[in-house]
Amino acid sequence: VMLDTQRIIVRPGAPENSSFVNAKWTDSLPKLVQAKIMQSLDNSEYFKAVVRQSEDLKFNYRLMIDVRTFQISTEPLVAAQVEIAAKVVNADGHVLAARVFSAAVPTRVREANDAAVDLDKAFGRIESELVLWVRETVSG
Repeated sequence: VMLDTQRIIVRPGAPENSSFVNAKWTDSLPKLVQAKIMQSLDNSEYFKAVVRQSEDLKFNYRLMIDVRTFQISTEPLVAAQVEIAAKVVNADGHVLAARVFSAAVPTRVREANDAAVDLDKAFGRIESELVLWVRETVSG
């Protein structure tokens, strides 16, 4: 529930800075992460089709994503941290593979824009690794 937000999460607390009060992502984090991963899978050209889940659509594989961490940590080290759990499920509902991806990027966050840039860097590290992992999982 905490990650279903548009705010930049800073733990244990944001700097005393007005840029964090008004800073927002364009949508909730889970929706943004899912959209970005779908875009990366589609752009990779490893897969015939990448589509959102639909009741009417038959699928060979489903990628299930759980955003566990997407935050700026200020203790013990200041870093942008992202952690995503992923599962590849086949059409029969069996989990073929599961993995947790995590990345941390050192940051000197002073402004919300800096936080967003560093969170994007951490996410980018996970994103490319996740695409390759899905490819290996479904082709193996």
